[in-house]
Amino acid sequence: MSVDESEGRENAGERAGAMPAEAAGGGAGIPGDGQPEPEAAGGTETRVPDGGPPLALAEALAAALEPVRQDVRAATEAAARAEAAATKALDLYALMTEQRNRATLLLTKHVEMYGRIKGLADLCRQTIPDDGSAAPGFKSILVRSRNLEKAAGRTLASFGAVPVWPERGDAFDETRHRIVAETPPEGAGDAPGSIAECLKMGLVRDGIVAAAAEVVVFGAEPPPPPQPTQPQPN
Repeated sequence: MSVDESEGRENAGERAGAMPAEAAGGGAGIPGDGQPEPEAAGGTETRVPDGGPPLALAEALAAALEPVRQDVRAATEAAARAEAAATKALDLYALMTEQRNRATLLLTKHVEMYGRIKGLADLCRQTIPDDGSAAPGFKSILVRSRNLEKAAGRTLASFGAVPVWPERGDAFDETRHRIVAETPPEGAGDAPGSIAECLKMGLVRDGIVAAAAEVVVFGAEPPPPPQPTQPQPN
């Protein structure tokens, strides 16, 4: 080996000994495996969490949806108030229906009571003379029966009801009376078509005929009795 070759190898060894450890072992900036490191992309990257919209877009959507949320909240509150009002109205209707049924039942009882008292008062008037000749006891019965009839009539009037009870000889009214039978006249004052007897009381309530009175009317005058035939002379 020549002197020049020996000096060249010594210089190369010295340069290798002076090289930093990082460069010799593939440190920072120089890949250890001799491959170049990929270059980083330029600029700042905006990361989107979990694939959702960016923060600015989310805030814009929230601001745009706030009026809708308020409208939904107001509609929900209005629906709750309407439901409460409807429930209250239904409760009031149920109470009114219950009270109406009770009033109807009570009126029915008073109508029945008035009919009985009216019949008793008519019987007393037909049986006891009202000319002052009756005994004090019978006269008291007559007065009390009349007072009971008046009191029962006032009770019906408090319900807005007026009894329909035609008397004998009253004219027939097709809107207030209903014919159930006919009877021949019994006297000169029994006009055909007039009332002979009231079998069942009627009722007018609030100006409307709720039930027509069932009556018996006088029919046509009976034909004259046949004259006895005279025997013809032979």
